[in-house]
Amino acid sequence: MAGISPLRVEDIPELETEIHFIRDRLGFVPNSLLTLARRPDILQAFTHLLRAVVGPGKLRPDLKQLVAYIASTAAGRRYCQAHTASTAARIGVSLAKLENAWMFEADGHFDEAERAALRLARDASVVPNATTPSHFVELRKLRRGSDHRNGRHDCAIWVAQSMERHDGYGTGVRAYGICFGAPDARGLESRETC
Repeated sequence: MAGISPLRVEDIPELETEIHFIRDRLGFVPNSLLTLARRPDILQAFTHLLRAVVGPGKLRPDLKQLVAYIASTAAGRRYCQAHTASTAARIGVSLAKLENAWMFEADGHFDEAERAALRLARDASVVPNATTPSHFVELRKLRRGSDHRNGRHDCAIWVAQSMERHDGYGTGVRAYGICFGAPDARGLESRETC
């Protein structure tokens, strides 16, 4: 039983845009967000952040969703694991990839770039400080010759896994650390936004 009752969708017409986006993305509107609707400014800010993370960017939508799935599972968040898997299937991630996600290191359904991204998601979600420069060196090695700007791809992965952890302040700090000051593969600081 919830300590704070969620609002009904029909009682919050001023949040129609946010509710539509959430329903379109997840296939349903979680009670947690209907409860958050009691603070419309926070729900609007959260939805704005979510749009930026899951919207168009340098990282493929299917890989973003696999990152979120691995991150939620590694962090032990079973509810999030369920909705990230469901969303992954809704956006076209193959059942074979979902079924074998935890065997990504050796499974033939995953390429080296996906393995590097999922490795970072897994390790950062278990213990965020356990990530090492080698996680990012591996990502950068795999995208040489692509049009990705320095750090932008890595940031997308980091933010996707951080969002899934839903740990508020830590999410912003980790995303900020990667986008604004994390050493790149050469040990130089990158100030590019993600």
